[in-house]
Amino acid sequence: MAGAGISTAAGIPDFRSPKTGFYNSLAEHYTQPEDLFKLEFFKDNPAPFFFNIKGLLPGQYKPTASHYFIRLLHEKGVLLRHYTQNIDSLEILAGIPEEKVVEAHGTFRTSHCMSCKKEYKLDWLKAQLATDDKDFVPKCRCCKGIVKPDTTFFGEDLPERFYSCTEVDFPACDLLIILGTSLVVHPFASQVDKFV
Repeated sequence: MAGAGISTAAGIPDFRSPKTGFYNSLAEHYTQPEDLFKLEFFKDNPAPFFFNIKGLLPGQYKPTASHYFIRLLHEKGVLLRHYTQNIDSLEILAGIPEEKVVEAHGTFRTSHCMSCKKEYKLDWLKAQLATDDKDFVPKCRCCKGIVKPDTTFFGEDLPERFYSCTEVDFPACDLLIILGTSLVVHPFASQVDKFV
């Protein structure tokens, strides 16, 4: 199980550190920076989210030693599954097969229209966000609905795959390694109880 701490060496800020975290960097402009990641706030005003997440999109950072350690576990045949809270996709970039990774808080690799559910890839989203317009919101080519990255917002359920995999994996696990997370965000953190 991994969190933001395995990606900070790549230059990606964690979200909650008081002086260096992503929320702290937004505090000058927003009273409650966490609101940008709340589904209801996003539905009412998605532009601040899109303007501020450009620096978090995959493709700008390289995997860290932690990511390659996890890949080594896979190569040695001892990785049952890698559960991550990160949305940076560095595990996939490091060469860990997608079927071995559970992105508990979603991913930027895909996005979907909130109205018609049409899927868009990361390259499309990056091209859309290549603007300095603070009010820009990517819209679906089919129905003009808002296209939201497949990252999990506060107020959304975690992906179904997270729950289906934990039901099988955690009882079968011989050793649980926790990297880069203080395990304070639920329901991700509560999965440890299934292990003990």
